[in-house]
Amino acid sequence: MKRRAAAVLVSAAIMIFCAGCAGTAVNNNHDGNDGNGSNSSIESREINGNIEGIESNVSQPEPIEGKSISAVATYDLDGDGTFDKAELLLDGLDVVLAVNGVSIKVFDVTDEQQIFGENPSDHFYCELKVCGNKIAVGRTYVFTNKYGSTAEIDCFEYKPGRIDRIFSAPSDSRPQFTVVEYNSDEGTIEMDTGSGIRKIILSGDEKNDYESFSSGLEKMGYSPAFEYAAMPEYRMIENDSGIEIIARGIVTCGACPVTEVYYQKYQLSGNGLIEKDSWFGSEKPELAEDYGFE
Repeated sequence: MKRRAAAVLVSAAIMIFCAGCAGTAVNNNHDGNDGNGSNSSIESREINGNIEGIESNVSQPEPIEGKSISAVATYDLDGDGTFDKAELLLDGLDVVLAVNGVSIKVFDVTDEQQIFGENPSDHFYCELKVCGNKIAVGRTYVFTNKYGSTAEIDCFEYKPGRIDRIFSAPSDSRPQFTVVEYNSDEGTIEMDTGSGIRKIILSGDEKNDYESFSSGLEKMGYSPAFEYAAMPEYRMIENDSGIEIIARGIVTCGACPVTEVYYQKYQLSGNGLIEKDSWFGSEKPELAEDYGFE
């Protein structure tokens, strides 16, 4: 049975980007950008289907009659020599990914709220990219937190008659941080991120703030704890290997004024998703400009 879109008017300011992976699109629609970044300093980790016990979300074989919010793109997603239409649809308050009459919910437009009011945020941007039978959908809400925006990325795999969600960031990739060593002479913090040891380089004021905060905690028998607070931005860049995804996250340390930026880089191709690298912004500040982050 066909499910019709709810009669709800959402005055969303929506910007859609639609592109295909080099060599896989029947109609090529490239950004013309190549990723320039760091060499991988961690062992690549393949991410497919279930991640750390989290089950993939599976599509429904149910046509959606929603409002198209994307430029419709046609690709040979399953290699059968015929066009497959992939598009994002606004079905009531849900944004869904639809391919050949099969659909899966990507997100609810009320998931985030604007920081200056109680009404659901209705200002969001979507980006759709395709590589082989893999589909990446990025979204950004603006004015949702003190960092300016909230971003999320979902990656899907299309097979005839079904769509599987194979990865979501930051929910499936949220790192856990453990302080390994603090060097007071250099003002550096060595951090175990779960993907290897990474380094935070503190400025003069940050060094003083961190040492004062740490000293107060140690007197009470505690130690500083860092946590992943938000993902305000991302980039999806096509290259010869597929689609490079860079997530920019904010890392905080409780009540300490030290705030750090943490980047995670993934490669999406027809073979799946691989985590390629990660780093703190203070350790490799030049990469922010390379990937178009201000």
